[in-house]
Amino acid sequence: MDARFEDIVASAMKLPEWDRVRLAQKFIASVDRDIAPNVKAPWLGEAERRLEELRSGKTKGIPAEGVFTRAGAALHRGEESTITTVSTNTGQVQYGQS
Repeated sequence: MDARFEDIVASAMKLPEWDRVRLAQKFIASVDRDIAPNVKAPWLGEAERRLEELRSGKTKGIPAEGVFTRAGAALHRGEESTITTVSTNTGQVQYGQS
C-alpha cells in the first residue's frame, strides 16, 4: 500500500467513532452499487431464505451480544470462525475454523 493510502487511513482513524461509522457506510455503499446483479441476486435470495427459516422457527437466532463477543475475540486472536451448526432444539451453536 502506498503512503498516501496509509495517511488517509491514519486520519480516518482519528475521527470520532460516529464519524468513522458514517465513513464506513459511505465506503460500503460505494462498493455495493458496483456489485454485479448476478452476484447480488443470489445473496439476496439467501438472505430471504434465512429470514423465512427464522420466521418459521426452522432455525433460531443467536443473540447479537454473544456473536459480537465471539467475533471480537476471534479477530483479536487473528482467527476466522464460522458457525457450523445451530440446534433448533437446544439453541446450541457449534463453531468451526474457516
